[in-house]
Amino acid sequence: MVLSLLIGALSVCGLFLILWTLFDALLMPPPEEDSFHVYRLRGNASAAQQLVKACLRVRQHRGMRGSLLFVDDGLDPEAQIAVGMLLREQTGAYLCAKSQIGDFLQWERENVGTGTD
Repeated sequence: MVLSLLIGALSVCGLFLILWTLFDALLMPPPEEDSFHVYRLRGNASAAQQLVKACLRVRQHRGMRGSLLFVDDGLDPEAQIAVGMLLREQTGAYLCAKSQIGDFLQWERENVGTGTD
């Protein structure tokens, strides 16, 4: 009897959480198209490729909008070539050095931002 009540209570909580998530998703405004997502890349080619592929997959299939900015924070030469090959056909995905991130953010502030910062 107690087990049946516990399963029933957990089922009600689970249904409530699913409905809450759906309701929240319906009321959430769509994300702005002109936003930047900045990711630091470091290490070897396999780790960098995995992160870049995951970000591209999220952007394509899960509705993430905006530009992806990958910052080279210590990639080895093989990883730089691999990431460059992955991003070659992509629009709105960029690989830059740490010294270039200021230029990208300045462009974002002038062209995308509201001008209040």
